Amino acid sequence: MKLPKLTEEQTQVLNDIQKSIPKEWTDNTIKVEKVAPVTKEIIERALEDPDVPEKDKEEYRLVLNSGYLDMEIEKEQEDIKELIDAFVEKEILKAVAAKKLPKPKKKRDFKQAYKVYKEKLKNYEQKNRN
Repeated sequence: MKLPKLTEEQTQVLNDIQKSIPKEWTDNTIKVEKVAPVTKEIIERALEDPDVPEKDKEEYRLVLNSGYLDMEIEKEQEDIKELIDAFVEKEILKAVAAKKLPKPKKKRDFKQAYKVYKEKLKNYEQKNRN
């Protein structure tokens, strides 16, 4: 698909929209989590438990010393990504309405985009309150 050339002013408007995304959202799009924190805790308790046979403790030490349970994985926060997408869509439509950006070929409904953004923002705020 061939995109129209943007003027320098239009490019600046898009850059400003990108910069206006709240830092709290951009900083939290990826969350780092431990692979198995509960499993590690259970194994550590078992190693301290005098009722666990020494043979089992040796196997638990091998698993614990392997480092696998200390590994971290990165998980994308889908709700935050969707919130950012809705925010950017809303801001682009505002810029189109203000004639700072050209109208898209595909007709977009500003009221619907704003409604989606408000809904995603509400869900995000409720999730973070709990």
